[in-house]
Amino acid sequence: MRGYSTVQLARPSNPPRVGAKPRSRVLLQAATVLGLAALAALVAAGIAPSGWAQDSEAPVPVLELVYFYMEGCPACAEAERLLLQLELQHPQLDVRRFRLPSPEGRALLDDLRESFGLAGVSIPVPTLFLGEVAIVGRTFYGLAEEPFELRGAAWEAGVQSAVEKALSSGRAFVREFCDPTLGFCIGHPLDWSPFFPHGGGVGFAGSAETGASSINVSVQGFAPGTLGEGETGVRDLITLYKYGIVRASARLSIDSSAYPAGDGYVADYVLPGGVFRQWRVAIASGDFVFSWAYTAPADLYDAFSPIAAAMLATWKVIADDR
Repeated sequence: MRGYSTVQLARPSNPPRVGAKPRSRVLLQAATVLGLAALAALVAAGIAPSGWAQDSEAPVPVLELVYFYMEGCPACAEAERLLLQLELQHPQLDVRRFRLPSPEGRALLDDLRESFGLAGVSIPVPTLFLGEVAIVGRTFYGLAEEPFELRGAAWEAGVQSAVEKALSSGRAFVREFCDPTLGFCIGHPLDWSPFFPHGGGVGFAGSAETGASSINVSVQGFAPGTLGEGETGVRDLITLYKYGIVRASARLSIDSSAYPAGDGYVADYVLPGGVFRQWRVAIASGDFVFSWAYTAPADLYDAFSPIAAAMLATWKVIADDR
């Protein structure tokens, strides 16, 4: 992302194991120093996702491809044929189709064009966005150092290469939330929205139409002085979150076996809304400690954990260098 230096965090292929943590020092532009009382309140809020959702019977796809088309467009018909083949080859591929010039499609196209650095570029159809690649008509952006054009069978091969690159890079989503004040960037599904809970940080939840309105993925950063330093701060934070779960739930289980260093857990606990499961990890980056968590009703946890793992893979600490 232009204007920022980044430290990419671990990219797990399967939950709950997270892998190695970064050791690079990162200077954040600003962060809120929380006292222990505020931290305790944040812990209490962090174990209670909002609402309930319908059951989801199948795992959800975790690689978004956003496709813009027009009716009666011959090139779009060829693109649609290829996309149907790719959906069969890659079950994790989620093709999101938007017709132009519908108001919804136009608004999203303008948003993505700006976020991909294509604000001054004319956009023909078909146009596709996935991972860090934009395919605008016959022109490919992000697949090589310079844009290039492909036609016919070569264009189809280029689209397939873009899908493979996105699958291997861990960039599953076309939307990315970045805030240098909070100190991190994280990708999120197209129809998931950020919210800002009391106490700071940011959370993400799906719309009611997605069945993920009760699914929370959240990230919080803690400034120096709030906790211990480095790995001690990581263990302190995880201990505080465990303590919050113990206080809130009369029936629970906490499994930290995948995290022998004390930097994470998976917990099942009971609240008035039902039975919940939470996967939480913490990392130290420079003088700061960060927490990432995925919280869901227990019966939906497995269905949406691929999305949570894909979001975790996109999470990176940033510093504003401008």
